[in-house]
Amino acid sequence: MAEEPKPSTERESLELQLFNQWHKEFSTESDRAAVILGAAKLDLALRELLVKKFLPNPSGQDDLFDTDKPISTFSARINVAYRLGLIDKQFAYSLHLIRRIRNDFAHEAVGAELGSGSHWDRVKGLAAAFRKNKHFEDFASKYYSKLPEASKCFRAVLTVMVVRLEGAIGSSLAVGDDDAWGIIPGTWME
Repeated sequence: MAEEPKPSTERESLELQLFNQWHKEFSTESDRAAVILGAAKLDLALRELLVKKFLPNPSGQDDLFDTDKPISTFSARINVAYRLGLIDKQFAYSLHLIRRIRNDFAHEAVGAELGSGSHWDRVKGLAAAFRKNKHFEDFASKYYSKLPEASKCFRAVLTVMVVRLEGAIGSSLAVGDDDAWGIIPGTWME
C-alpha cells in the first residue's frame, strides 16, 4: 500500500489529527455506536459541504439547517447534495442505506449487530460498489482485521465515504455573490 499523505499545512495537520481521533473511536466501538457515530460524521460532513456551496444568509443566521427546517435531516441533506450534483447516485444510495441502518439501530432495544438479518444485507449492498476496487479488501483488513466480516465491511465503507466527503469539502469552491445571477446583467451596466 502507498504511504499515507503528509499534511502540507497547519490546518491539514489539525484535520488529520481530528480524523485520526474520530477513526480511533469509530474502529473500537460496538456496532450500535459505530453506526450512530459514523452516520453522524457523514451527516455533519454533508452539512459542511452544503453550507460551503450555499451563499451565506444575509441575516447572518443559517436557519435552513436548524431543527424542523428544510435541510435539517440527514435524508434531506443527502437528497439536496445529490440534486446539486455534489455527490453521485451511488453515493446518495449508499448514504441512504447507512441512514436506514442508523434508524434501525436507534430503535432496537437490544441485539443490534451488523451481521444479523437485514443489517447484513444492507452492509453487503453498501460494500458491493467498493469490492470492485482491488484495494478495498486490503484497506478493510489493514484497519479492521479484528472485527467480524459485517463490522469490518461497514467500517471500511464508511471510512472511505467520510474521506471522500471531506475531500469534496476541501476541494469545493465556496459560492460567492459574484457567482449569482443578478436581476440586471452586468453588460447592461456598461
